[in-house]
Amino acid sequence: MDKHRPYGINDRYIQGYNMKTHFDRELTRLKRDILSLGALVETAVDRAVEAFSERDTTLAQEVIETEKEINLREVEFEEECLKIMALHQPVAGDLRRIIAYLKINNDLEKVGDLAVTIARKAIFISTYKEHIKIDFEYPVMAEMSKKLLRESLDALVNHDVKQAHKVLKQDKELNKLKRKFREIIISKMKADSKNADVYLRVHSFVRQLERIGDMATNICEDVIYIVSGKIVRHHVATDGLESEDSEYGQ
Repeated sequence: MDKHRPYGINDRYIQGYNMKTHFDRELTRLKRDILSLGALVETAVDRAVEAFSERDTTLAQEVIETEKEINLREVEFEEECLKIMALHQPVAGDLRRIIAYLKINNDLEKVGDLAVTIARKAIFISTYKEHIKIDFEYPVMAEMSKKLLRESLDALVNHDVKQAHKVLKQDKELNKLKRKFREIIISKMKADSKNADVYLRVHSFVRQLERIGDMATNICEDVIYIVSGKIVRHHVATDGLESEDSEYGQ
């Protein structure tokens, strides 16, 4: 500023413009970082599922080792969001976006935890010499779960509400498959009780897949919130069935 010219409207305008430009860059960086975390988590899920299917302990251990990085990124991202909110005090759509990013960040960290749980089941299964036949195509469910996660991240990239609603509908099919598998696994455990530990781990694997689908729907609900400002999580139709998560251990 010219030392002979008093601080005036033009200076305040320039200062405000610079702050807005800086804020826009920060928002762009937040989106880039959340998508980077999403890619890391998606890879962890892919590898965990492969480790379980192939009884690959080396791959399973690699998934477990990614947990620290995912957790670190989750914490750093949250801290960055809080700093931006304190500095810029965003309102309306900008505030919605940051709040949604915070929630998605948390959901992605949970997906990372689910991938680690699957990897640990893979290690347990690999120590079991006998190959237990399960009359259920759980790879189909695994592919559906990974697809929902991938499509939820696509919806986030493009702020695509139509895609987000599509994922919400597809998640119901994933839930149906899980209930169908539960009936099969209970029947198997009754007929072959000596292998109950294995059946429990396989059931837990399928339950983790279903929960990954739940996290994908959470992400899509937040995409809808970013774009429209509507909170849809309490308006999505449910089948009225209670959660089965408490019936079996991790």
